[in-house]
Amino acid sequence: MKTILVLFLLIVAPMVTFAAKTDTLTMNNGDRLTCEIKTMSFGKLTVKTSDMGTLSVKWLRVGFIESKQVLEITFRDHTRLYGTFLKSDSAGYAIIKTGVFQQTYALSEIVAIAQISASFWQGLDGSVSYGVSFASGTQNFQSTFRGKVTYKQKKFKHQINLTSIIAIGSTDTTKNQSAGYSVKRYLWKRGYVSAMVGWQQNTELGIDARILTGMTFGYQPFDNSVNQLTFAAGTVFNREFTNENTVVNNVEGLIEADYYIFLLYKPKISLSINAQAYPSFTEAGRIRSDITTQLSWEIFNDFTLSGSYYNNFDSKPSSTDAVKMSWGYTATLGYTF
Repeated sequence: MKTILVLFLLIVAPMVTFAAKTDTLTMNNGDRLTCEIKTMSFGKLTVKTSDMGTLSVKWLRVGFIESKQVLEITFRDHTRLYGTFLKSDSAGYAIIKTGVFQQTYALSEIVAIAQISASFWQGLDGSVSYGVSFASGTQNFQSTFRGKVTYKQKKFKHQINLTSIIAIGSTDTTKNQSAGYSVKRYLWKRGYVSAMVGWQQNTELGIDARILTGMTFGYQPFDNSVNQLTFAAGTVFNREFTNENTVVNNVEGLIEADYYIFLLYKPKISLSINAQAYPSFTEAGRIRSDITTQLSWEIFNDFTLSGSYYNNFDSKPSSTDAVKMSWGYTATLGYTF
């Protein structure tokens, strides 16, 4: 746990930077705001200001937008442009400049905006959270740490995820930990290809360590101001080190579904569900699955309170004395940067 936390802080620490606030928003009521546009998704535009810190603005309330940043702009039909915003003559519209070309678009057709910064540290986004939880294995409270860092480039998205759930009971200690890196390459309007490498540990399932590498192809049926749905399928190679000092090599399929929805804007409440199934190609009848559900509530700017449920299942654990299912609830207080 301490090692994972230190490594994550070493990644996050250099990210504190002060970017120029040169973007301008004009609201439908005529108010003007000088800021730095960070991101827009699910109908929420996030900006940073010099005097008021980070603010969230409803996208529907924006009348005019101007920005010299090169931004990734995603439309309802999943097409993407990489350009700057010029102020239009009509409210509810913007001129997007890409190279020497420019064209007017309705703001209502834009569903997402992301920074594509020349500065590496400025282009990073992420979150950290820590809390206590209840696990099936020990019936005791446990410590939980979660962290995520994302970096976006043109047509690429890099992500690092860290999770550490450690439960200390009266007779034993259980560990459910993971760390991974993935990179997505967007191919067409709704598709992408992704490669990943990761490490997992789940002592309840008899796994001291699992090393994974894999590749998936994904498809996003819809992505709008309310919700987002993604499907992916591919192949994963993993090497398992069990608590019985045995080593097992596996080739598995991967089927994944990921869903995110905004339930309320005030207060900001969101729900995410991620489900992964791993049918084995090398061991007949074996299937693994990981399911995570998280409900998050923003209690004040950039700070969230989250409740999560996780379920890890293995129909044929590599260790003979391991259980087939590990599950638990977590409650964490987090910060988004």
